[in-house]
Amino acid sequence: MNNSRSHSNNENTVENVSMRILFRSAVLDDVEFLLSLRNDPSAWSQFIQARYVSKEEHFEWFKGVLKRDDVKVFIILYGDTSVGYVRYEINEARALVSIAISAEYRGKGFGTQALKLTGQKILCLPNVTALKALVKENNKESLRCFENVGFCRVDREKKGNEYFIIMELGKAT
Repeated sequence: MNNSRSHSNNENTVENVSMRILFRSAVLDDVEFLLSLRNDPSAWSQFIQARYVSKEEHFEWFKGVLKRDDVKVFIILYGDTSVGYVRYEINEARALVSIAISAEYRGKGFGTQALKLTGQKILCLPNVTALKALVKENNKESLRCFENVGFCRVDREKKGNEYFIIMELGKAT
């Protein structure tokens, strides 16, 4: 999915040998891209609420999210191409992480780099002391991604018929 909008001054970058990743805050124009990720069956099968979402339901939800101060949504860019998102829901001192990367970019390190970059930004907020993720126990790729960033497995929780690994990453001291 191409994103031809120019980048703002608040974008952040990381470079390594094989890629340059940027991120920016999501805007209402990102709703279609986010819906395409949300309704990709290989992605939503890993979500806590693993189901198809209508365009109308998603649009209303996203409009509400953009108005909230306790939710930060970042679009991950590779050049001018939107490749995924990372969302943080801040509750007390923890920020719950949700991430999705477009299928064609999975397994290439984009998720790891996106979590590192955006996680650093969120952990710089004075009211956030830790990041938390709920990862389906059978989602080995996501578990590895979070572990590569420094998240630790702290517990296991059953939701419905599935088990989730609770992972956390605290501020460096």
